[in-house]
Amino acid sequence: MQRARLETGTAGGSAPPTGAALAGKAGVERRAREVFVEGAESEERIRPLDLVGDLARLCRLGAVAFAEEFARRGIDFETTLREQRRVVPLVALLGRISPFFRHANHGLVCEIGEEIAGVVLFGRLGSEPTQWEIGTVATAPEFRRRGIARRLVRAAIREATAFGAEVVSLKVRSDNEAAYGLYRSLGFDHYNTSVSMKLEDLPEVPMESIEGWNIRRLPLSEWRARFELARRATPARVQSFAPVTRRRYRRSALLRLLAPLLMRLAAVSVRSWVVERSGEAVASLRVLARTRPKMTHEVKLVVLPEVADALAEPLVRRALATLQRFPRVFVETEVAHGEEAVLRTLEGYGFSPMEQWDWLGLRTLRP
Repeated sequence: MQRARLETGTAGGSAPPTGAALAGKAGVERRAREVFVEGAESEERIRPLDLVGDLARLCRLGAVAFAEEFARRGIDFETTLREQRRVVPLVALLGRISPFFRHANHGLVCEIGEEIAGVVLFGRLGSEPTQWEIGTVATAPEFRRRGIARRLVRAAIREATAFGAEVVSLKVRSDNEAAYGLYRSLGFDHYNTSVSMKLEDLPEVPMESIEGWNIRRLPLSEWRARFELARRATPARVQSFAPVTRRRYRRSALLRLLAPLLMRLAAVSVRSWVVERSGEAVASLRVLARTRPKMTHEVKLVVLPEVADALAEPLVRRALATLQRFPRVFVETEVAHGEEAVLRTLEGYGFSPMEQWDWLGLRTLRP
């Protein structure tokens, strides 16, 4: 995901949208169009993303804009499109009734003629109204160097701010100087660095107990353990841009009810564990396994620094053992700066660095 092409990062409630909220969104969408028209080509049009109607064209744009990244991860375009076609209609429907889904899936597209020239996808972090994240910025190769990405990002910031954002964050590849320069010129500040790691050949690793520690499965409904661990594990510099709040981790009853269906449609199986000492969470492991080939498994490991030397290896082994029963595809994980014990363990089991990321944040000015 090269900087000028893609910037990637992550995104309940149950009340239906009020008339004021819908009117506010319409006003934001009008302002977004105005931002793009100014200084743009006469045939250029910026409009809100149609999550269902734009899906196929957006997937084709992604396949072209991120061809190298798809190949690096072993991701197949047709498989991705089929997966999205199963999930997106339901997510779009849920967005009409649930603020969680509605605000997790904002987007703007730039059209020139009949072509989608660029797109920005962004959304709220969990149910936290003040924290938003830009997940993807993409421009078709033939439309680059026209300022489209800048106008898309500026419009996304305006819309997020209108919905209550106080901080907008994103991540960008460290070697993508053009995109990094763009974001810095828009006021974003660097606050963290991480590296993506990839495992191409899954080793045979048996499931083992972790002696001397209390490890148990962690259901989606048990958000407090995740919250407390993240609060203790996240450095102060990171929390200055991405505060760890309860709203980011709390999940609504609707999401908990629908999670099994959404995972089945997305061909995903999720396994989560928490490790505790004296009743407090000191580490967690989340394995997102793909049940169909030509996709990528994901592993997320959170470990407090004082226990990382003891827990990094048994948790990595548990993740690899869990994946034995799923398709043999690439395994991807991300390690933040300073997590040396986790990095050494991953390298010892065959993971190799894939990309380094810079995390950037912008403190918005509320209207």
